[in-house]
Amino acid sequence: MPGDWYLELMSPMGHWSPQLWADQPSVQTIHGTDYLRSTGGHSPRVRAVQEVPGHLAGAGLKAVQAALSPDRVEVAAVSSHTQLPPWAFVSEKGAQELQTLRVQSSVAPVGRAPIELLARVPSDECGCPEELWRIDGIDLLFHFEADGTSEAFLFLGDDELETALIASTLDDLRAKAFGWFAAVTSAEDEEETHG
Repeated sequence: MPGDWYLELMSPMGHWSPQLWADQPSVQTIHGTDYLRSTGGHSPRVRAVQEVPGHLAGAGLKAVQAALSPDRVEVAAVSSHTQLPPWAFVSEKGAQELQTLRVQSSVAPVGRAPIELLARVPSDECGCPEELWRIDGIDLLFHFEADGTSEAFLFLGDDELETALIASTLDDLRAKAFGWFAAVTSAEDEEETHG
């Protein structure tokens, strides 16, 4: 019966795409990350593989997503505290700081960080500074060259994008790499909306 399984697959631009499947999807875990087992060449990242409960059968994708999406489930778990929207994120440290900064804050840690610095290391090839960030599930790596000619890479599952950037400092490169990331993902969002 269509819609017996709910899952979220990562689109090529790193956005979670909710879907209903008739059959249980086959998932494989590689280095702690779950991927949809595929007979074709592309195996997208997957999360939220859950059987649709009987009371939601035939309810439609939006209703099932509202009940089963990991982002929404995590937010529902803090309902005894301040009610937060599905996109909210609060770290342990953030919850502590908000209690100090706000008059009446009862926000509990919730969600996944939308932006994380994963590494700041010298390049294994030349020793120049590199930073690796994860932004909404997409890995962004940039490589700073002292002469100002630097590179940035987006890793999107099986796809990879690259651009050259001119930057005078590592901070300048970070700002330009984040700007490039925003331009690329905004273009993808427009294609999905209008395409």
